[in-house]
Amino acid sequence: MTRPLALAETGAMEPDSSELRYRLVALRMQKTELDCQISRLQGNVQTRQADLSPQKLKTLPLEMRRLLANGLAELRQVHMGLLLEHVTVCNHSVRLKTLRPL
Repeated sequence: MTRPLALAETGAMEPDSSELRYRLVALRMQKTELDCQISRLQGNVQTRQADLSPQKLKTLPLEMRRLLANGLAELRQVHMGLLLEHVTVCNHSVRLKTLRPL
C-alpha cells in the first residue's frame, strides 16, 4: 500500500486517480484475505488441527483410491468393514448389505 501512496505523494500519480483507487482497493482486499488466513492458521496451531488446502482435498481421494486398488489387503478389508454390515457369498452370487445406503 505504501508504493501507490508514495506515487501520489511525489506527484507521479493523481491522488484522486481511479487507477490509484483500484490499486488501493485491491491491496486492501488482499490484506484482508491474508489477515483471515493468518488468523485461521494461528487458530489451527493453537488447536493443533491440520490445515486442508483445496489442493490437499483434491489429492486425498485420488491417493485413497490408489491405496485401495494397489495397497495391502488389510487396508481394503478395514475400509470395506466401515461400509459393509454383512457379506453373503453363494455359488452364483455375492450379496452385500451396507451400513447405510450408498
